[in-house]
Amino acid sequence: MTPDLLMLTLCVVLAFVQVMPISVAQNKTWGPKVVVSNRENTPPLPAWGNRSIAAHRNLLENLPLFAVLVLVAHVTGLANDMTALGAEIFVGARALYAVAYIVGTPLRSVLFVISFVGENLILLQLF
Repeated sequence: MTPDLLMLTLCVVLAFVQVMPISVAQNKTWGPKVVVSNRENTPPLPAWGNRSIAAHRNLLENLPLFAVLVLVAHVTGLANDMTALGAEIFVGARALYAVAYIVGTPLRSVLFVISFVGENLILLQLF
C-alpha cells in the first residue's frame, strides 16, 4: 500500500473513531434506552457533544475531496513524495482538528487551513 492510500485508509478510520465521542455524549445525556429509540424530543446534548457532531460532519464533508485527490494521483501514477506529504499533513491536521473542535479551542481553524494546504500539495502534483 502506498503512503497516500495508507493515509486515506487512516482518514476513514478517523471518521469511525470520531463517532465515539458522539455516542458517549448521547449515552450520558439521553441514556441507552433513548439512544436506541427514534430519538424524538431528546434533550440537548452538552456543548462538547454538539461540537463532536460538527467535527465529524466536517470530516465527512472534506473526506470525498481528499479521497478523489489521493485516488487520482494513484491511478494516474502521479503519486510521489509530495502527494504522500500532503496526505500525511491532511490526516494529521484532521486528527488534531477533531480534538481541537471537541474541546472548543479556536485552534481548529488553523488546523483546518493546514489540512487544506495538505490537499493542495496533492492537487499541485496533478497538474
